[in-house]
Amino acid sequence: MNRKFQHTNLGSHKQWVILAAGCVSVLLFLWLFIGYTSTHANHGAACTDDLLFEWARKHGAQVDNVQLADFTFEAPLEGGANWLQRIRTRRGLMSMKNLSRGDVILSVPTHILFSVENANKTELAEVIAARPEIGAYTILALFLLQEHAKGSNSHFFPYICKIPSAFSTTIFWPLERLGLWPDRSNLVLQTRRLQAALRQHYNQHFPLLFRLFPHLFNSKSHSFARVVWALTAVYSRNWGVNDPSLAQPEVVGGRVVPPHYRSYHIAYGNASNVMAPVADMLNHDVRDTGAIAWVPSPSTQAADGGSEMTTRRPDDHNFAVLAGRGYEVGEELFTTYGQDCNARFQVGYGFAPMTPWEDLPCQDDLSSAVRDAARGQTGG
Repeated sequence: MNRKFQHTNLGSHKQWVILAAGCVSVLLFLWLFIGYTSTHANHGAACTDDLLFEWARKHGAQVDNVQLADFTFEAPLEGGANWLQRIRTRRGLMSMKNLSRGDVILSVPTHILFSVENANKTELAEVIAARPEIGAYTILALFLLQEHAKGSNSHFFPYICKIPSAFSTTIFWPLERLGLWPDRSNLVLQTRRLQAALRQHYNQHFPLLFRLFPHLFNSKSHSFARVVWALTAVYSRNWGVNDPSLAQPEVVGGRVVPPHYRSYHIAYGNASNVMAPVADMLNHDVRDTGAIAWVPSPSTQAADGGSEMTTRRPDDHNFAVLAGRGYEVGEELFTTYGQDCNARFQVGYGFAPMTPWEDLPCQDDLSSAVRDAARGQTGG
């Protein structure tokens, strides 16, 4: 009797233990599932083209002339048994209206540019004041890493989440792939120089940054790999913007461009560098001779009828890209990254624009990409 009673109680106890364990398992699963879906929604599913364009428009960008699209292109130096195996797909900007040479493709307000000016409005201001010699590229890389670490809480999240997590520039290539490149020694030499320059730049500046600003930087959050990723993003996506006061009248499409449409090319002196959301999705075509300019923002145009003309960049002006030729609706829009050899493009941007028989000689023994990375300079 007592034994039966004890057995019954023991069985009831086991059932309660099993039931409790099941409830805990369900609750744990729900907690993990909610946490995963929340993280996935914030860092993955929310990162869409529409989010980027809505964010840009909300902050005053004029992007109605463009839309992101996928385009096919031929990679002439890639392997493949036939032509179709050399066809690749890339993201680019598609024209949503007919454009003439000199028309504004898009414009971006200064407060959503990745610029030294905007970095100086953050906690990086003390770094810029104390260590200006690290250079504009590195300041922008630190700015990018700072905002990237915030995830979806960053003001710039809709833009940053569209930046690739990996790049195709040659410093990331395996040795076997370098060995397949035409004129291998030239490409390998430049790649090794860039890798050495990046190591030297990191060793020269970052251990000291860790010591001076431990509340901002450490060897984990700013590891060599993360810094190289950020510097690659900055170099391959930035625009050189000069002091507008140095601008001279320019002729585009046979007409003199008004002062507020004058261009500030990276080739001129006293350049600074900015990363411009949406604008950095324009791919390269050397035949497009477009320019960049400061144009009145929509609010300025509404206030004065668009009559303001100035060679200086007030805060109410937008960074703009002008069409270098005519475009029809549905065409891919381009800008030019300049002229140089395939090897230089592959090292700096991750692609080769020309077939081997169209290739140009490299402009010098050591590319500006390598020099800029080594010295942390602003280009120009």
